[in-house]
Amino acid sequence: MLDDQMLSFAEIMHCVQTVAIHLTKQIPHTQADEIVCQMLQRSIELPIAYFAILTAGQVYCALNPADSSSTLNQIIDQIKNVQCVLVQEATDREMYVHIVIV
Repeated sequence: MLDDQMLSFAEIMHCVQTVAIHLTKQIPHTQADEIVCQMLQRSIELPIAYFAILTAGQVYCALNPADSSSTLNQIIDQIKNVQCVLVQEATDREMYVHIVIV
């Protein structure tokens, strides 16, 4: 439960698997052990996306939505091998990697 959002365990697992399948099937260049960044505000989607990244066999990396786009792009440059960034509509920015809206 987060604020007024509440999901059952079954609903959470369904969401996790749906996002994990999207990561593995809809983004064909993403392979196991590649880095998927997550830039989400505090919400029910945050842990769902985290577990989906791990379920898909990817490596999780958190990005701070409060940082500027230039700072975020510099961080992504330093990390290397970032395949995509999971965002919410509220945190969607101009970035040069593949963006997936959760």
